Amino acid sequence: ARLENFDIGGTIHIVVNNQVGFTADPAQSRATRYCTDLSLCIKAPVLHVNGDNIDQVVRAARIAARYRQQFKADVIIDLVCYRRYGHNESDVPQFTQPILYKAVTKAPVVIDKYGKQLIEKGALTAEDLKAKKAAFEEKMKTAMNNAAEDKDYIKVKDSVGEGFKYSGVTGAKTTGIPLADLKTIGEKICALPDTFSLHPKAESPIKNRREAIKKEDGVEYCLAEGLAFGSLANEGFNIRLTGEDVQRGTFSQRHAVLIDSKTGDKHMPLAYVSKEQGHVTIENSALTEYGCCGYETGYAFGNHDTLVMWEAQFGDFANGAQIVFDQYISSMEQKWFVQNPIIISLPHGYDGQGPEHSSSRLERFLSSSDDTATVPANFNLKAEGQELLDLSESRIQEMNWQVCYTTRPSNYYHVLRRQMLRSFRKPLIHAFAKSGVRAPNLSPLSEMAEGTTFRHVITTEAAEKVRKVIFCTGHIERKLRAMLEAERKSTSNATLHNDVMFAVVEQISPFPWEHIGKVIEQNPEAKLVWLQEEPQNMGCWQYVRPRMNNLVQHMKGDQSFRIPFIGRASQASPSTGYESVHNQEEKAIYNKAYE
Repeated sequence: ARLENFDIGGTIHIVVNNQVGFTADPAQSRATRYCTDLSLCIKAPVLHVNGDNIDQVVRAARIAARYRQQFKADVIIDLVCYRRYGHNESDVPQFTQPILYKAVTKAPVVIDKYGKQLIEKGALTAEDLKAKKAAFEEKMKTAMNNAAEDKDYIKVKDSVGEGFKYSGVTGAKTTGIPLADLKTIGEKICALPDTFSLHPKAESPIKNRREAIKKEDGVEYCLAEGLAFGSLANEGFNIRLTGEDVQRGTFSQRHAVLIDSKTGDKHMPLAYVSKEQGHVTIENSALTEYGCCGYETGYAFGNHDTLVMWEAQFGDFANGAQIVFDQYISSMEQKWFVQNPIIISLPHGYDGQGPEHSSSRLERFLSSSDDTATVPANFNLKAEGQELLDLSESRIQEMNWQVCYTTRPSNYYHVLRRQMLRSFRKPLIHAFAKSGVRAPNLSPLSEMAEGTTFRHVITTEAAEKVRKVIFCTGHIERKLRAMLEAERKSTSNATLHNDVMFAVVEQISPFPWEHIGKVIEQNPEAKLVWLQEEPQNMGCWQYVRPRMNNLVQHMKGDQSFRIPFIGRASQASPSTGYESVHNQEEKAIYNKAYE
């Protein structure tokens, strides 16, 4: 709570301490005397107060408010209460708490106890108390009856941010900007003060970025990110990126905040794009996925004009924030009619680094997507340009979140910019390959220039007649093509397997029906397969299989079509822990892909 860029000036924590949790003794649920003893870690004062004593409860609240206001620090109120009916009104707590509930059933309810005190003090008469209770009960009954008679009461109402449309997206924006503006922003985010002493190993990537801007080619992943951040900031949006090691980047790839090797001073080039730009915050977080991801989700709730992104150190570590994904991000719009633009950035990809450094568990996010598995009624294979862009955006608007896995730096740039330029807000789960953050994975600046936009599916070059189309996600396409090039050189066969095309699905959910449909339509005789590096019970397979089958059946009328799977066999662990085994598995995938 006191970390830089996370301090909110203190929080008043109110613990409604019912003591009997699910009819278990307090001694069974903790080893300490008080349920608030966790506060010892942050040195926050605790006010223990009897919930039956109304005057003291009010006094404790006033003390807590004054403390937080004066010291800008956390304070806790331990409101000591009890459960009159156990877990709920139909529970029988006497099963497990017979002695305690003999006392509880005899205890007067709070309103009667406090009413008696007021009568004894002469503040009220018994008639006054009776009249006030009757008036309050009548008020509640009236409200309930009015709600029941309201024809809109049980209907789901549209989501909410003022100024955000909820249906019928039209005029969705292309996300490229003029080339001259890209170059200007690129020069700014690669500039350093004259007296700044950069670490020798950090000089090379910064120099390469300057050269890429100058030549308008060779843009690597985090330069594309910087161009997206810088251009959005230049347009007035705020930027907030947090997570473990995000300033440097877990893989020493970002270098968004540079440190003078002689003085230790910090410099963030993105803060100097223009005088009128939005505020940019890039901050390393505490080592808690649950705490930081939850904080950023809450921050994004109230800041729709801020690109808020939380990045896991490795995608595997995101499971520490699983409660936030399940209870809030995936379902908040359906449960509470609120929109949230949070971006969850997850390093993902199999590089032989073992089961704890390979998978962001894409299957978990896809299993929580409410995207339809059947071909949509408005499926339109003829849609092109703006019509297709509007159709794609309207599908995103209708679903609970987006799941993307971008492979090209330019596409990463576009997915970040479209997150803020659209007329609504939607969470984005974004995976990226650790192996793709440096050369040779580069993009020309022209792919981010005016008139360009996000590519839902990216196809590779192939012979005029394609024998096989391999649909996949992520860097496995780049790895298999590199293995193919090596085999072509070793066999002196430059055209080996040039009749195989890769179709890399960059937006997985909502499923890009038209974009994949166009690939199928353009290659009517080709064999279609799905390939992934994750085991068969993980990754995207369970999500894409019914959708690919339904799409092909719809387009070709072949109800018997079932798309084949290429990848690792089902297993409990995301990956092997042995690099030699990993390489064998990858070679087997390669052989199967090109057979």
